[in-house]
Amino acid sequence: MAKKTRRARPAFDKEVPVTFGAVGCNGDSMRVGIKVSRGDMTLEDVDAIFCDNQLDVCLMCDPNAERGDQNQKPLLDGNTLDVAVTAISKAFAVYNDHISCSLSIPAGGHPDLLKFSKRQGKILVTVVGSAADKPDDDGDPKAFPPA
Repeated sequence: MAKKTRRARPAFDKEVPVTFGAVGCNGDSMRVGIKVSRGDMTLEDVDAIFCDNQLDVCLMCDPNAERGDQNQKPLLDGNTLDVAVTAISKAFAVYNDHISCSLSIPAGGHPDLLKFSKRQGKILVTVVGSAADKPDDDGDPKAFPPA
């Protein structure tokens, strides 16, 4: 009997405002912390998207805004830094006013990700799939390195 694989499915079709946390880098991957207000996503959506999944995401921020500025203006067209990456999210944490998780971006990540640290921005998740089902160049499933 053939092994059943989980098909990639669309996540949510809206940009969600987030606060980016620290951006860390080690030899095999980069890690970006994100914090989402509880009013911006339901727990069901968060569980379906950020729990042990591979995500195709677009991260957006204003690289000219001050870091950690709570009064940062909304993103303006033409003044944003957009980075599209494939990431792994293993788990999330729920607090009274927000939900947090970290995204692990394998194989060197993207150099512009360091500009996202401690800034306000948005995230758009376009595809969600099992973390173990990422295909390599041959089309065969291959897991990311352990986070």
